[in-house]
Amino acid sequence: MQILKLLILFLSYTTLLTANDKLTDSSFVGLNMGYIYNENSIDGPLKPDYKINNDAASYGFELGYRAYENIFYTANYSKYDFESRSFDNFYLSANYIFDLDEEDFSLYIGAVGGWGRVSWTDDPVDSAETSEKRSSNYIVGAQIGLEYVLEENFLLYCSYIYSYSPQKAFLYDTTTIEYSHRHNATIGFRYYLNIEEGKE
Repeated sequence: MQILKLLILFLSYTTLLTANDKLTDSSFVGLNMGYIYNENSIDGPLKPDYKINNDAASYGFELGYRAYENIFYTANYSKYDFESRSFDNFYLSANYIFDLDEEDFSLYIGAVGGWGRVSWTDDPVDSAETSEKRSSNYIVGAQIGLEYVLEENFLLYCSYIYSYSPQKAFLYDTTTIEYSHRHNATIGFRYYLNIEEGKE
């Protein structure tokens, strides 16, 4: 809620300019890497001295399309590798771009939705019972990002994505592990593929 309030306050003092339409009707590819925080809740005992980490590195790639001056869409794959589990995420995003006073910078906000899968590589519970080492569920969330134009068709960007994807694993008689809220900060680049020469 605090993040949303800060975003609204920031946008209310931002001068919105007409976006340069040179990138309109252009597709792009992107790569990113960053940091993910995924808090978990544990109900029951774990192995002695076993700890489940909540943060990890993230990396991903995207295919995108800028349909209008201020709107672009992406199809994304991202992966998070924790010591005991890994996430594979497939999601779509729709984003609106705000041009700032600075010529080479632009701010965007967007919504994300898709599907996520979790695979555990290390069992934190000593039990002869059957465990659920994989789980999958929907992803919904929102993002905010900032783009910087390095060259005509080459953009550097950073973003923050909050997503919700409820997961549950290791359903023994004694222990349940759940995790749902994720915070992901990334930095990457986007390369536009089919910019028309002379387009303003």
